[in-house]
Amino acid sequence: MSDLSALLDSIRECPGDRARWLALSGWLRDNGRDDEAVAMRVFWSALRDNVTESRISLGDTLTDLARNARVLGQVARQVEGRASSPPPLPGVPAG
Repeated sequence: MSDLSALLDSIRECPGDRARWLALSGWLRDNGRDDEAVAMRVFWSALRDNVTESRISLGDTLTDLARNARVLGQVARQVEGRASSPPPLPGVPAG
């Protein structure tokens, strides 16, 4: 069984476990799929809900992620950038 297959099986087993999604994100990054990786890291809870609440298969969820990876990756990087920057102080100009 490949690493990817094991990761996917792990998520199917327990889709609510954030660490499993992050492990898959790491695999994607390590395999040159950076946009998918960052999108998964940031939006993992929406992907989880797709699988658990909407009952969309993990395969279909990941296919949608791959199809939209470029745009989702850009948005995810912006979200991460905001999260790592402290909020501006009231009355203090930015920059």
